[in-house]
Amino acid sequence: MDCILTIDIGATSVKVILFDTEGRIAAESGREYKLLTPGPQRVELEPEVYWRTIRECVKDVMGRGVARPEAVRVLSVSTQGETFVTLDEHGRTMGNAIIWIDGRATREAEELKERFGRDPFFQTTGLGEVAAIWPACKYMWLRRHEGDRFRRTKKFLLLQDYILYRLTGEYVCELTNASSCGYLNINTGAWWLEMMEFLGVRPEQFGRLTPSGTIVGPLSKQAAEELGLSTKTLAATGAQDQTASALGGGNIRDGVLTETTGTALAMIRTIDGPRYDLDSNINYVPHSVPERFIALAVSQTAGMVLKWFKDTFCGQEVAEAGEGVYGLLGQMAEQVPAGCDGLTVSPHFSGKLFPGTDPNLRGVFRGVSLHHGKGHFVRGIMESVAFMLRENSEYLERAFGPAQTVISLGGGAKSRLWTKIKASVLNRPIDLLECSESPSLGSAMLAAVAIGAAKDIEQACRKFVRVRERVEPDVEDVKIYDDVYPEFLRTSGL
Repeated sequence: MDCILTIDIGATSVKVILFDTEGRIAAESGREYKLLTPGPQRVELEPEVYWRTIRECVKDVMGRGVARPEAVRVLSVSTQGETFVTLDEHGRTMGNAIIWIDGRATREAEELKERFGRDPFFQTTGLGEVAAIWPACKYMWLRRHEGDRFRRTKKFLLLQDYILYRLTGEYVCELTNASSCGYLNINTGAWWLEMMEFLGVRPEQFGRLTPSGTIVGPLSKQAAEELGLSTKTLAATGAQDQTASALGGGNIRDGVLTETTGTALAMIRTIDGPRYDLDSNINYVPHSVPERFIALAVSQTAGMVLKWFKDTFCGQEVAEAGEGVYGLLGQMAEQVPAGCDGLTVSPHFSGKLFPGTDPNLRGVFRGVSLHHGKGHFVRGIMESVAFMLRENSEYLERAFGPAQTVISLGGGAKSRLWTKIKASVLNRPIDLLECSESPSLGSAMLAAVAIGAAKDIEQACRKFVRVRERVEPDVEDVKIYDDVYPEFLRTSGL
């Protein structure tokens, strides 16, 4: 059978999945790696770790014997945004990859904001704030603090660009990834030359701008040998992980809202074009669907809060259940009534990004009594993320109109209890999909179109995206949550 292989590179792990041309998973493998923190606000990783981890995962998948190497028609890559690698004139890496969450360039972000202004920056790049995570700010930091590395850099490659270079020897820069760098004009789809000149970089130091789902070339002989694949396999651009996730969730038209509860809470609406009059920290990204955009709203602490609670207070449960600890915590939370007997949680442990920005906001557990146990705290955290989802979705609906469909993705979607809580807080049904690996599925959809296995993204969506279950709200819980929601807003400092 013909197959599609996808590589999805997240902040701390790689996932490789082999799909058939109908979007069904034939085999999959994942590996984690630990990021480096060599100094305050600095987060890095040796570039070779990415390649080594990919190699291990691909060999694991192909070693299952599901498909011969020659059956893999195309390999598609989706990655985290903003992370980048620098290469010298010989194509060799210089220094570690600088990871998207690295915050070293705070001073440079303020300088860029002062030079260009928040609104002009927003209206050119679609990025709602001049933030230290954008590569533009980090190039300034490199020029100031690692001048030799900056001067010797022949190519600045985003993570997807770097992996495609390792696969094919070609330099490309995929459009949805480029859009969160701070030097792409999303209105024209071209480099923002005034910004590049200010940064001291040149267009030729980047790969050629390339749409999502573009064939870059066949695998090089070396890459094919290292991965155990064929030189007949084609490599293709995927998309930035959030965009790929939207595709994999079927979010390709107006009226669909996808929410991904992972470390953060990411919410996406497909729109026809940006609205720059909104007073919020919203980001606009070119969609992989032609002539459409994504409105992306991110709250940086969601599932991270539940992980923090598990790591800090649930050693006994971890020892008892191991990798199944979240299932055990969910069972404990299921014994607690909606509203947690008066316990209200604010999940803003690292400040707030959306819909209003407050970097100084911190988490709160309010109304704690002697009656409350671990199950209350677990459910309270789940409810707080659901309330945050409601707050954000209400803002997006005021801005872009009502959403007819809500789809849950990410690790949070694996918990039916959490999905039920969200449905009751929103008072609307939520769809869960057969394939929970939505970034990989979206990347496979793009690849299917690229090789002609689907006519276009719309057809790929119809073939690949399948609803597993629709979770309805609980009528009684809806009433309780309507009463508790204002208390959540007050607890969150609103």
